[in-house]
Amino acid sequence: MTERNPPALIHVVEDDADHLAALCDLLQARGFRARGYASGEAALAGEAAPDLVLTDLRMPGLDGFAVLEALRTRQPDLPVIVLTGHGDVPHAVRAMRMGAEDFIEKPYDAAHLLAVIDRALRAGRARAEISRLQAEVSRQDGGEILGQSAGIAALRARIDALAPLDLNLVITGETGTGKELAARAIHDASPRARGPFLAINCAALPESLFEHEIFGHVADAFPGAQDKPGKLETASGGTLVLDEIEAMPAALQPKLLRALEERRITRLGENAARPLDLRVIALAKTDLRAL
Repeated sequence: MTERNPPALIHVVEDDADHLAALCDLLQARGFRARGYASGEAALAGEAAPDLVLTDLRMPGLDGFAVLEALRTRQPDLPVIVLTGHGDVPHAVRAMRMGAEDFIEKPYDAAHLLAVIDRALRAGRARAEISRLQAEVSRQDGGEILGQSAGIAALRARIDALAPLDLNLVITGETGTGKELAARAIHDASPRARGPFLAINCAALPESLFEHEIFGHVADAFPGAQDKPGKLETASGGTLVLDEIEAMPAALQPKLLRALEERRITRLGENAARPLDLRVIALAKTDLRAL
């Protein structure tokens, strides 16, 4: 018997309860799985990874632009369609420039909406397949761990065993032994392979810019500031590598530890915490237990 892929999961973000229910009913009648969220905050806190997101632009709290920005950081290949009210087309154009797949102006025709969704799903699947193939080519072009010795074979077996498990890891070894290469191999063989792979050199983190670089900031957090996601937020959905973890200044460690334990960060200049979904791999040149 041939297994069939489950219907696409579509997240709908809409603060109007009646419109939200009607959209979910329409999508389910079309054969999709639909999950509704009444706010941008609730949508970003959702655990299931969608195949497509349909979001309104004008919402209290996190608006459609903020939702789009966060989703593009987490899942670069995820298609996002924005719904706009009459007269909001310039905002929709801005959303397209930010990476939205398409926009639908209210009131809309249901058949047109479904056609746009079908097209966006096809485009999203094509991008995901291209990313997968590019990653495969990258591994074949030197990212693969080479060698046939017993030690290398044992290392590959350990990586294959650990990669599917969403566990935080510590890799130790002298400089030049390939710690980051092993971390990359774990990421590439894990369910997070399509997500970002971001390495931070802990020894080079300037204390004065630590919070800006790690947590990011929002527009107007200080004069001239624009929205800027931090390193942790950028790595969400993938793997964060903390290189030379033993060299991180002691004063910075509690701030980073709390974010990693709670899997939430707050950008400078805002009060709402942003969820993090990432795997942490720490690299060290020395035995951390001995230190």
